Amino acid sequence: MLHVLALTRPEAAGQRFIAAADEYVSYRRMAEILKEGLGDKASRVTLKELPNLAAKALALLLPDLRTQARYLGINTAVSAAKAKKLLGWEPRSAEESILDCANDMIRLKRV
Repeated sequence: MLHVLALTRPEAAGQRFIAAADEYVSYRRMAEILKEGLGDKASRVTLKELPNLAAKALALLLPDLRTQARYLGINTAVSAAKAKKLLGWEPRSAEESILDCANDMIRLKRV
């Protein structure tokens, strides 16, 4: 919806907008959301935490972990305040987005 607003509203011309929930969600919180929202479908999701240093070391051996490990310990919070103020856009909650994404991945047999 934000894309449509940005394309059709004159005040959006030449502007850039962040289409994201306004809340920062840690990997731990994502796991909790999946466990709470998916029940048995999230049986392989763990709430155990690996220290950042260990995760970064492991990423040297496992290429699939490199992207995520790069952001450990870094606040990656963003704000959609400009889109909300200028275009009246309201993002979905991070929880809703995470669960929708997970359900699509399950439906498409990606996990």
